Amino acid sequence: MLERINEIPGVVLSADEYLDDFWPNFRRIDDVFWKLERIQSFRQTGEPSWVAMMEGDWDRSLKLIGDGRGTVGEDASGGEVLRGGVSGGEVFRGGVSGGEVLRRDGSGGEVLRGGVSGGEVFRGDGSGGEAFRGDGSAGEVLRRDRSGGRSGREGASVSGGGGVSGGGGVSGSESGGGGRSGGGSERGRSGKKLVCKRIRVVEQPVTPYLQWEMHVLALKVADVERVRVLDAGEVAEVEVGRCLPELVVLGTLVMYEVTYDAAGTHSGARRIDDREVIAACRGELDKLFAKGEEFQTYYEREIVPLPAPRETI
Repeated sequence: MLERINEIPGVVLSADEYLDDFWPNFRRIDDVFWKLERIQSFRQTGEPSWVAMMEGDWDRSLKLIGDGRGTVGEDASGGEVLRGGVSGGEVFRGGVSGGEVLRRDGSGGEVLRGGVSGGEVFRGDGSGGEAFRGDGSAGEVLRRDRSGGRSGREGASVSGGGGVSGGGGVSGSESGGGGRSGGGSERGRSGKKLVCKRIRVVEQPVTPYLQWEMHVLALKVADVERVRVLDAGEVAEVEVGRCLPELVVLGTLVMYEVTYDAAGTHSGARRIDDREVIAACRGELDKLFAKGEEFQTYYEREIVPLPAPRETI
């Protein structure tokens, strides 16, 4: 079924329409949040660490990722959130709860309104890290000190790089747009913890984008989602004339085929509502996930030893 998704009728959505459609459905999610990534290169022009990599400054790119500053976090839908910290980032789309920038605080970070829950999120505290505050319905506090350590409480929503939905990679709309990160944001949801699973198909040689994405994912995979890696050869038998699609599946409710232009920039999605199709795809995703290699093992063996990528804007 996965290889025939392009043949299944769906509602065509622009990038903005996709985010508007995604959030109400996300808040109703009743089972596993799935993400399937097949494209090998996305454009993350709003992501400072990606830009640094593309400018040939790999050391700075890794530092930005490790510091958690200027690193895009994708919300569950794929909206992009720049973690400004003391460097003063900004929010592009969505935020952890579909919120918006209200004002900048004195440290150079932003104060965001948390959307549905009404909580405020503060980015950029005086310690050089981030402080996140929610309201009583989904509150959390997460602080990074200068050494990169975490203290406080990680609550329902952490918008780390390489988030659960990650379309366009880890940082973008992982509803799909613009990538990979935001961690599995559960703001606006209540009840049991959201289970997030990502399948990442990888071709050899690894592209500069994927090398970068894997470093972003490495920082948040344990806290936010379970990731398995599949070599492209392992899906060759089902990729007859067409690669597998970029998918975001919200439990049993709805499935999105996330779309990108030729340059790898998020362009929108197709929403598929057919419950039988969704069930069939969920079953196939389960099988692919079972075949995949645990992320950490793959990352340490295949990604960590790689030299700096050679790609420029």
